[in-house]
Amino acid sequence: MKVKMSQTNLTFAISVPIGSWHPMLPAALRSLAAQAPSPEVAVLDASGDARVAKALDASGLCFAYRRHGPDAGQSAAIMEGWRNTASDVVGWLNADDLLLSGALNEAGLALEARPSDAGVFAGSVVFDAARTVLGIHGQVGVLTDQIACSNPISQPSCFVRRHSMEAVAGLNEQLHYVMDWEFWARLRQAGETLAPVDAIWSAVYWGEGTKTFGLGPRRAREMFELTRKHAGTLNALKTVLSARLDGLGADWLFRLSKSGRSRTTTGGIRLTAARHPGENGSRKAILRIPNGFDSARSELIVALSSEEVLVSSEQAEAAMIAKGEWRLTFTEQVAPGSDRRIELSAPADSKARFLSAKWRT
Repeated sequence: MKVKMSQTNLTFAISVPIGSWHPMLPAALRSLAAQAPSPEVAVLDASGDARVAKALDASGLCFAYRRHGPDAGQSAAIMEGWRNTASDVVGWLNADDLLLSGALNEAGLALEARPSDAGVFAGSVVFDAARTVLGIHGQVGVLTDQIACSNPISQPSCFVRRHSMEAVAGLNEQLHYVMDWEFWARLRQAGETLAPVDAIWSAVYWGEGTKTFGLGPRRAREMFELTRKHAGTLNALKTVLSARLDGLGADWLFRLSKSGRSRTTTGGIRLTAARHPGENGSRKAILRIPNGFDSARSELIVALSSEEVLVSSEQAEAAMIAKGEWRLTFTEQVAPGSDRRIELSAPADSKARFLSAKWRT
């Protein structure tokens, strides 16, 4: 028998800035429509693309604010959305990312349990253009004074109380790439706390066209100025160099995957930092796999680096179909925008790795 989860009393406002059409937009909107409590959704569409308006009309969402037309950039658009809503907690979702089911309720409960914290954040799974989950966002960690040198927060999984956001004047509307990172740093500088929660609340898209794919001149400049301001010139140089090296690795891996070679045998785990069953003595790891397609799915193929890993889900029949490859057949079809939890189990000393999970068409 399922235990009914408590419901938060907090309300959420989510800005959705749209600079151009993305095939994931319908799934992103469905993920918002599936949330309980229902958020105030503000859509800021600067794309000029008729497909965006069509997707919004078909989403089933009742928008608190909807604007079509030019704006001053993503940061300004997000702030415009927040200014035209009134909910207790704010966040934003890009057109190519997804909120997982129950994310807002879990975030609300976490904030209610931490009344002195300005916000909470959790982890994300990473997926590609084929809607294949590659692992867990590997850079999420505890917020420390080193925030200016490294960003430990996955933005779609972070939610901040409105009064705390307003106390530091929200996002810097002049920034295009590091506005989230700079926002966390100013909250920290103001003595505010953002608390990590051991959960997965979103799915983030990794691929060609994303702003963090590679390191262009403007992103490098914004990153350098942020770190220099809070941690000095030497640390700023180190941060930009590290991002440059990571970007080269991401670009190399992406090009390999485009040519049809396996992204999971070389660097995919490093980029997505999927959990290893057995890491830190743990015998189990949990992943959440969203259905980012436009139709329901019932079969999930999970690939691992070793056959010693067992895969299961409470809602599915599991069968190993090849060495290190499992098929989960769910008793009920998984609707677009929904997700399912899978459990990986292995010996405590195992070095096996999760490689990918993909819904079968």
